[in-house]
Amino acid sequence: EFPDCQPPHDSISIVKVPLKKPTDAAVVATPNLFPDGGFPGSPTGSATAGCHDITAYPSKDLAAGACMG
Repeated sequence: EFPDCQPPHDSISIVKVPLKKPTDAAVVATPNLFPDGGFPGSPTGSATAGCHDITAYPSKDLAAGACMG
């Protein structure tokens, strides 16, 4: 469906962007969000397919995103 969005969809890239020099931005981690494979699906629910629109609050050590499945 989306040729530029190939699996696996269980990892995200965490990028640190220094506010005083954003050109020094770098990927600092690529955690696997669903190490156990996520929700396999059911007759009434879709299997886990990935996450998007993730917002992070580093000062609170908190992040939240919209995940499919």
